[in-house]
Order: sequence, then C-alpha cells, then structure tokens
Amino acid sequence: MTENDITYFRNSQEGGLDGFGSQGILDDANGKQNDKRNDVIGKSRGAFTISPLFRPFRRLVGLLAGRGGKESEGLKQELADEKRNTEILERTINNLQRYIDNTEHLLGPQASDDNIIERFEVLIGSIRTWSLKFSTNPTASQCIKLSQEELDIYHQVSPKFKTREELLAILQEEKSRRLLAKGLVAYVISSTIFRCQNSLNPPFKILQSKDCEEIDLWLEKPFRKCVSELESDLYNQGKTGLRELNTWRALTVELLTRSRDDNATLPEDTSDYLTQLKAVITDLMAPLVAPGWDGFEDLLDILKEAVELSNFFRHQLPCWSVRFHPMPISTTKEIARDKIMRYDPNTMESHQFDDDKNLLAELEVKFIVSPGLYKRGTLEGDQFETESIVRKRKVVCYDDHVL
Repeated sequence: MTENDITYFRNSQEGGLDGFGSQGILDDANGKQNDKRNDVIGKSRGAFTISPLFRPFRRLVGLLAGRGGKESEGLKQELADEKRNTEILERTINNLQRYIDNTEHLLGPQASDDNIIERFEVLIGSIRTWSLKFSTNPTASQCIKLSQEELDIYHQVSPKFKTREELLAILQEEKSRRLLAKGLVAYVISSTIFRCQNSLNPPFKILQSKDCEEIDLWLEKPFRKCVSELESDLYNQGKTGLRELNTWRALTVELLTRSRDDNATLPEDTSDYLTQLKAVITDLMAPLVAPGWDGFEDLLDILKEAVELSNFFRHQLPCWSVRFHPMPISTTKEIARDKIMRYDPNTMESHQFDDDKNLLAELEVKFIVSPGLYKRGTLEGDQFETESIVRKRKVVCYDDHVL
C-alpha cells in the first residue's frame, strides 16, 4: 500500500467516509488541496469516488451482483417452469382419475396388475397344496391302460415321453407323479374354465360338455350363450376395434352380473359341468393315485375358485387370459415326438439351475406344472394390439444327472 493510499484511508475515516468518501479526496500526500481533483469532485459531488486500491474490489462486487441477478432470474424461471409442469401433471392425474372413476362406475372395480397376479397365484397355490397331499401309487402300472386321448392329455403336461413305456419309466419316481398330478389339474382348468374366445371348445372331447360349451360359467346358460355368440361374431368379423370389443365385453359382463339375484350360487348346469371335470381328472389320475385315496372331492373347491377368478378377469377392461400352450395332439397310436420342447426363457420359468441360465436353455422340458398369464390392453383402454406375458409358465426340465 502506498503512502497516498494510507493518507487517503486515514482522512476518509476521519471524514466519516467509511473508506470510500463522498466528498472527494481531501488531502493529497503533501496535505494540500488538489485543485484539479477538487474540481472534478465538485462537478460530481455526492457520487462515490474510489481509491485506486479499492477499484478492483468494486469491480468484483459489481460482477458478483450482476451474476447473482442473472442466477436469481434463472432460478425464478426454473421455478416457474416447474410450477407449470406440476400444474400440467396435476391436470393429467385428475383427468386420469376421472376416467378411472367413470370406468369403474360402468364396469365395476378395475384391478391393478399386482392384484390380478396375486389372485392368480392364489389359485396356483391351491392346486399346489392339493398336489402335495396327493397320495401316489408306487407301481403306476395302470398307465398302459389309458386311452389314446388320455395319453394325449398326459403329453400336454409331460412332453418328454414318446411311448407308453417311456411314460411308465418317468412315473416310477414319486416326485414325477406329484408333478404330473399338479400339471394335469392346471391343464384341465386352463383349457376349460379359462378358455379364450378364439378357442371356445376344449381341445379334447372328454373335457367338453353338450350342456355347458360357453365361457362365463357363473352366468345362466341363456345369458352366457348370447354373450358367447355375440362376442364370437364380433371377434371373427374383425370390424370392431379391440378397444371397443373389450369395453363392450367388460360392460356386458358387469351388467349381467348385476342382474343376477344370487351371485354366490353357480347355475345348476355349471355345477354339473364342474362335477364332470372332477370325474375326468379322477379318471386321468387313476394310474397315479394310491388305492382308497379320497382327496379328489377337494377338487370341486378349486374348480369353483377358478370360476370366480375367470369371472373377475372378464370384468376387467384389459383382456386377461390363462394359457397352457398345449403340445400338438398326436394322431398315431403311440405318442410321437417330432420336436423336442426346450426351455424357453421368454415364456417359461424354472427354479432349477438358477446359477446357470445358459444350461437351462439346453435342456428338455420334462413337466409343465402351471400355465402362463397373459394380458392385452391397459386400464386406460389402449395397447390392445400387443400381448404381454405377465406370469410365465412354470416348468421342470429334464436332466439325467438331476432328475
């Protein structure tokens, strides 16, 4: 700091100028008036005059103030943008909520994907619990007496075997007999109670009934027959959009359900059909079950549970379907195996070899124990053109070193 600066600072302090001064520089280094400087100050009295030492600080303060102002304006703009985006989002949410409220007013309660999957898993869990209680026959020699159609149904669950003898070899293990029992129940339910509009008739004659050929089994026959025929015509004509078709389906099912006097009681012909399905399953499993086991009566409760779930699915605006992906039916006396069913990670799920998914892809499927759950469309009423798999089929893979 120079002597002039020190003198300036001292004099400015004494003059109450706080180091900056508003009356000009009073004294120079010799303590005399500087006429030239005083003349300038006189012309601009009241303005701040800065010593050369403090000018950089003033420039710095100015720069900071300017930048702060720009940043403040930027923050204000960002805040305004966020507020505007929030208002748009709130309007979107409110519109969506009004749409959902109106939809539920017409179609009844609409469930989330998680709720749908949870209820589906409950049904699969009931089948699994029943299969764990299944008392198997250690000899399983009666499978040789199964009809060709019954063997074809076995093949939908266990695609590994080619001949009756190979099936007999597979069934020597108790675990295999239980898995087959579980898969057979799941297959019968998915191909009858949950059959889709594009496959109204079950694939095997022993699963069909002359008195109960339609879907929507919780409705009386005249109603479900009309719904089935109309939906089938609309579906096959292809003139109605999938969104409109599924909205019509969900609304029709909801209104017909409201018209029923007692939704807790199934129609008589539906109860008869479920009893028929229970008898079919009993006959199919005759080679597997231990003599005297009476657990088949519990199947009626599982079949009724499946009817309730199918009713729940049909009320939803999205189109939900349960499919087992059956193998092609053989037309020969012995069950042929033209193609090997390999593990498909896109549609299948297995708890085997969790540490090596690549190994799974190389293995053959030994049992399909539960069907897949598929969805087409959304609660907002769009995306009906594409179908997604929400819950994959559960399978057990064949490996000589493991099973």
